[in-house]
Amino acid sequence: MLNHQDRLFNLLDGMEMTKSEHDWLELRFANMTEKERLLFTGALELERPTQADRVMELANQLPCFDLYYGAGDDEVLGRFVLEHLERPSPEAVPFLNAEQVGAAYRERDKGIFCQGHYVEGHLVEVTKDVYLTYYRVERHTKTLDEKDVRNGKVSYSDLDTEETLGEEMVPDPNAESVEDKAVGNILLQELRQCLAQLPLEEQNLIRALYFEELTEREYAKQINISQKAVNKRRHKILSKLRTLMKIK
Repeated sequence: MLNHQDRLFNLLDGMEMTKSEHDWLELRFANMTEKERLLFTGALELERPTQADRVMELANQLPCFDLYYGAGDDEVLGRFVLEHLERPSPEAVPFLNAEQVGAAYRERDKGIFCQGHYVEGHLVEVTKDVYLTYYRVERHTKTLDEKDVRNGKVSYSDLDTEETLGEEMVPDPNAESVEDKAVGNILLQELRQCLAQLPLEEQNLIRALYFEELTEREYAKQINISQKAVNKRRHKILSKLRTLMKIK
């Protein structure tokens, strides 16, 4: 019986690759969650890469893709869109056909159905050298992490959540140093550069929530969608920004 790694390699259909590319993908496949495997399978069908470096891009940019569990056809996708992403008026609901809504949404966002689910998204362009470098850093970091585990070391990052970094839970008695301010300024500049690469709609959401300090509910009311849809978009955009900043 094939393991997860072998099944994913089989999807590449004998694609030629170097040893370093094979090793990178082998490590990436080994660490994929079930959701990531579904995203990767769908992303392969969407992008149809013909070279290993493009496959590496897909494998490392899965946060740029979305997976809707169980939305395996236009009707189910349409119901999900109407219930969670858009907010039609009560008067309009009886006249909306879920299957037609799902088909229109799929065609607009160029998504596909994959193994009983719906996948959409697209790649952010980067170079092959970036991924080979990233692989070496990841491999070195994994080695250090394994050593820390053997030595009983606990990292603040183990306490990270989607909203809060573990290190923020620990009070810092020292004032911010000049070096820290300099690093902060560099990161802020990188963030601005990454924001500029996003579509205008995504830039507007980030500015509203993080610069104008609107709540998700307030912004949802402004653009006439549900708060849940704003929350979903926010997490998708933040994942994309993390990917952009990681590969800069």
